[in-house]
Amino acid sequence: MIAANWRPDHTTIARFRQRHETALAGLFGEVLALCAARSGWPRPSAAWTPSASARRADPASRPARVREAKRRLEEELRTECAANAAYEAYRARGVMKNGRRFGSPPKPYQPPEQPTGKINVTDPDSRNV
Repeated sequence: MIAANWRPDHTTIARFRQRHETALAGLFGEVLALCAARSGWPRPSAAWTPSASARRADPASRPARVREAKRRLEEELRTECAANAAYEAYRARGVMKNGRRFGSPPKPYQPPEQPTGKINVTDPDSRNV
């Protein structure tokens, strides 16, 4: 409705949301008030605004989040190394699971010494899309 059936760029949407944050917050509050009047939902507080500071994670928890991110990266590296070792042992036998021989010699893969991935420190369960 707001975009008049156009497909604006995500940057345009973000700028629009930032520019009209106060009006959108008021509109959202009014929509919630209408819902409350029709279905008995609790009315939102007047102080509600979707500010960026409210969405940020607590800075005091940062060291714990960094430790968790480090633990996950190291766990992924251990898993990759174990899977690689199992695959290399399978290839070294020279025989597939169905009894046929491999056609070419194995091409060894060496996992990195340190984790190469990235983990979002604010939300460790999120992944890049």
